[in-house]
Amino acid sequence: MLAVRKHPFHRPPWKTMLTNQCARSCFVNSGQEIVSVDHIDCGRLIGWYKSLNEDAGTISIVIGDNHEMEIAANLPRQDVAMAGYGAPECGFDLVFQPPLPVSTRIAIISRGTGKELLSAIVYDEGMIMQSGNAAAEEPVSLFGVPSVPAPQEPFSERGVAIAGNNLILFDISDLVYYIGHHDNLTGIQRVQSCILLAMLRHGIYDRRRLLFLSYNNHRGHFIHISVEFMSALLEDLLRPARDRRIAYSREDAKVGLLPQSAPLHQSFGALAGQSAVLCLLGAAWVNRDYFRRVVELKRVLDLRFAMVVHDLIPIYARETCDQGTARVFTSFLKRALRNTDLFFAVSQNTARDLQRYAEEIGVAAPPVIVTQNGSTFDEFIAAGAPPSPLFMERIRKPFTLFVSTIEGRKNHIFVFRVWQELVKAGVDVPDLVCVGRLGWRAEQFLSKLTETNNLQRRIHILKDVSDEELDWLYKNCLFTVYPSLYEGWGLPVGESLAKGKLCVTSRTSSLPEVGGDCAVYIDPNDTGSAIPVLRRLITDAAWREGLEHKVVTSYQPVSWRTVAERVITGCLEAGRKPRTNIFPTIDCGQEYCFGALPDALSDRLGEEMMAQILETRRARLTSAYLSDAAFLAAEEFRIGESWCEPESWGVWSRYPDAGLGFLLPQEAQGGVQACLLLNVPDPLRGMSFHIEEDGEILAAGYLNSEEVFVTFRMQPRHDAEGRVLPSRLMVRTRHDPAKQAELRAIDARGIGLGFKRFLVNRFDDVLGRLEVMERLSMRALEKPAG
Repeated sequence: MLAVRKHPFHRPPWKTMLTNQCARSCFVNSGQEIVSVDHIDCGRLIGWYKSLNEDAGTISIVIGDNHEMEIAANLPRQDVAMAGYGAPECGFDLVFQPPLPVSTRIAIISRGTGKELLSAIVYDEGMIMQSGNAAAEEPVSLFGVPSVPAPQEPFSERGVAIAGNNLILFDISDLVYYIGHHDNLTGIQRVQSCILLAMLRHGIYDRRRLLFLSYNNHRGHFIHISVEFMSALLEDLLRPARDRRIAYSREDAKVGLLPQSAPLHQSFGALAGQSAVLCLLGAAWVNRDYFRRVVELKRVLDLRFAMVVHDLIPIYARETCDQGTARVFTSFLKRALRNTDLFFAVSQNTARDLQRYAEEIGVAAPPVIVTQNGSTFDEFIAAGAPPSPLFMERIRKPFTLFVSTIEGRKNHIFVFRVWQELVKAGVDVPDLVCVGRLGWRAEQFLSKLTETNNLQRRIHILKDVSDEELDWLYKNCLFTVYPSLYEGWGLPVGESLAKGKLCVTSRTSSLPEVGGDCAVYIDPNDTGSAIPVLRRLITDAAWREGLEHKVVTSYQPVSWRTVAERVITGCLEAGRKPRTNIFPTIDCGQEYCFGALPDALSDRLGEEMMAQILETRRARLTSAYLSDAAFLAAEEFRIGESWCEPESWGVWSRYPDAGLGFLLPQEAQGGVQACLLLNVPDPLRGMSFHIEEDGEILAAGYLNSEEVFVTFRMQPRHDAEGRVLPSRLMVRTRHDPAKQAELRAIDARGIGLGFKRFLVNRFDDVLGRLEVMERLSMRALEKPAG
């Protein structure tokens, strides 16, 4: 009757969203024993148990009138240990198979005293507490966080800073991948972790309406992670690596997996009908097919999409970053501008850059909310012990501090040249301490360091510096420098000023927004004008101290709580917008290419470059050349999960079926002729296939060649109010396990048919239809060069 689960606790977060008047959790402390029920319904009982007597770890459960059993409470519960209840081996997780009948009574009995600790009447949606010899305390859920009453309509504002009824789903995939590879959070990953922690610590939004998502790259779908687990993990990541308590597999994290998670699609039924917002705080541009996932979620759920733009460096400071990054980021942003309902920008400058880029590529300027970033991480870091004496002895005073990844854009070579000129002029310069990992395009700076023996041992590079060590460096430096050429925000400037230290920075991009009138500004391209400013800061203590006094008395830091509140407010605003681009509208006569969007950057020159552009943009079925929209819309035609990422020639579906979805235009009332060009892998040659819409066969035939061209007629469908309904096509081949194995042998993705081109013409557009047939006849379906 009972199955004992052998994995750590997981309570699906949507369960708490659906509760009515029944409780799902209870915490009982008798003084000698503690039992906590975290979740209960007719199918499952989850909780933990602690005892001070010898029988710790075992309890008795009575089901109904006479069925009694003993269970071991020994599953790992790191959350319990963190809450101060001792060792983590205290959890239990039972599945009732078959499910218990409604109104079944369950009692938990102490084996040491034989007393009933608690009992409950179990329903599908929860339990009603009955009795117990120990008094029930305020319900406690995972990680000791007090349960909040189930949301009512309209949602109560009690206990939260911002009230709302939207579900907010945070895609933290890049954060999960990052902690699979690195010990400490930096950059964008640290920014998003601070926003989330501020949100959770300060109760800015009801956590029962928050979901954390990660994309499982192994299985190809989103998972949701327990909010309580993520809260504890984010807190844990603030600690030095040696002091961390939350265990997870780094190998799993590398593919997007964490403990206490489950596939998101299993909760689609429970989430249906609830207004939701998916928010991306981090970086997803390395995932070329990211927006197919977003669009698919929009189709399944009543969902809007919001995302943070941290900077447009790969577009407007392209020469300072890796060109591969510039390519993928540019393509990503083009897709984002088609599918994002609301943007967040970390600065006014970044917001202007985003709107400028939208205008340059000919799309409507997007709605943008400026969130800023927090000025310092101190609100999340408890005061720790000072750095080791060995560390402090390594740093020679006085010194100036430069906190940044060591890369070309940060302009370390500029500071080197200033320091070098000051040394030549006889100035007794302070040491320059550079804190950061080595990055992109730092060759010139590193070469100069090598040639000059670190400028006669005046310049030092420190990597993997702890928070305590960095705090000591800020407190003990003369001032900081940050002459960056371009920033989306400029965290080191705000951090320096928030710690009361003067910062010398650039009057470029967003940096004046961060520094205000408390920073000292220089031209990052003109060492001649910067040298006298830095000379005076080094040699004129009274002037420097006066500027520092202004920093201490005038600078107004931005808190991460403020940033988190702006994010939540923006998400709720996005939730009020109508859903957009769920199914793209197809243009009659426009050829669409399922291949990857061609790179905006060419690695060729002159005539070769022009030939490359013409070849990648050439249509197959018409005489036109293809715009970006012809590629991006084709990406959005794909529905379902049976797709691989686009390649230069087109895209593979996964065997045996694939779906396409779009809206036919209003002018197609008389029907259209659709044309689909397919690529056929060798194992599928000779097999039959068909194309259907809502069970109606539109076309059928055999896959007799490498390329197959299919034409079929379609008719728009309308709802009761006359609006065009989405057309959903399924392209099906016969399922054959032997063929599936053969396909997997040639490509581990399990490919099926390849999709190359698609076009529809109005049925009464005879000339358009004839052009297609003429071009196909002339080329005789020759294999294209690209």
